[in-house]
Amino acid sequence: MERTKIITNIFKIHFLTYVFILISLFSGRIKSILLYMAIIIVHELGHYLTGLLFNWKVDKIYIYPLGGVTVFKDRLNKPFIEEFLVTISGPLIQIIIANYLSYIDSSILFFSNVLLMINLLPIVPLDGGKLCNIILSCFISYKKSMIYAIKVSFVVWFIIIYILIKTNSLILLISFILIIFKIIEEYKNTGYYYNRFLIERMFINYNGKNIIINNIEDIYKYRKNYININNQLYSEREYIERFLM
Repeated sequence: MERTKIITNIFKIHFLTYVFILISLFSGRIKSILLYMAIIIVHELGHYLTGLLFNWKVDKIYIYPLGGVTVFKDRLNKPFIEEFLVTISGPLIQIIIANYLSYIDSSILFFSNVLLMINLLPIVPLDGGKLCNIILSCFISYKKSMIYAIKVSFVVWFIIIYILIKTNSLILLISFILIIFKIIEEYKNTGYYYNRFLIERMFINYNGKNIIINNIEDIYKYRKNYININNQLYSEREYIERFLM
């Protein structure tokens, strides 16, 4: 009973979602909209439950007309495999459940595929944007990966908005207008995320592949960094304690 109450309390439904449901009810597609919302909730529960497997702490699950966002209140320095599995688990469980529900209502598979395509767009904070950031972090510094992921998000967002205006897709257009505020929020928070990321590196022993860098801003997320200062190597912790604290 207590676990059910906890799960209920973490959900936060955006007011436009209620508007979307109301419009859909007036169109006479009650069963379809209920299945549609069930797909969104199941998708987010995929992230939530996978996060629990790795002892991640969940803050909120936000439900929007075109999907949801699961926000974790945990450290940023997570292993690649955990981040990848938590991110990909939502789309995977959605595919499985949507195929099952398609036997009840064939239209649900279409709705699910549309949602999936939108969700996998490389736009933060959608799953596609998160995957973009995770993959970029394997090849470039954490700070650059955040900046590049946001730049990609802006470009893709403008392309999608242009297409939606041309096709007169009002509901999708309104939903994507909401997304730009999330992208801007992520952009404003890059400095905060980076500082928090560095502070966390002082208290964890990351056992990734060793790499030598020349500037703390070039620090990699999934590697063990050594900073070269005047031909002397400092570990991440040594550098942060000596030069940044």
